[in-house]
Amino acid sequence: MTNITPTQSQFGQQAGSHSPTTPEFKDKAQEAGTTAVDKAKEVASNVVDKTKQMAGTAADKAKEMAATVGHKADETKAAVGSGIQSLAHSIECGGRYLQQQDFKSIGDDVTNLIRRNPIPAIVLGFGLGFLLSRAMRS
Repeated sequence: MTNITPTQSQFGQQAGSHSPTTPEFKDKAQEAGTTAVDKAKEVASNVVDKTKQMAGTAADKAKEMAATVGHKADETKAAVGSGIQSLAHSIECGGRYLQQQDFKSIGDDVTNLIRRNPIPAIVLGFGLGFLLSRAMRS
């Protein structure tokens, strides 16, 4: 009593020829799975290769930066050392000057310095006056 139309019958025949239990279907499914696994392995391998390449590049850049920083540190150290040596030399010369000269010759030297550089002398005078006034208030 089942009423099967010709279309349903044809569909059943087509479905039967490609049913999940046929060896042909199993082979195709297995082939598709193998292809998918191979593609996944290839993609993973490419990702690993790119990651290694990027890590190598980053390491090279870090080495370059470290070398540059080390070089700049050496230059800075040399410049600071040179500045400190120059300051020490100036202090030493100033101390010798004060020991060897009397007050009259020091006064004459200061007078000549002010005559040769009047504007800086005036600015220095105002600055010292301001500092002295601040010190007296405290």
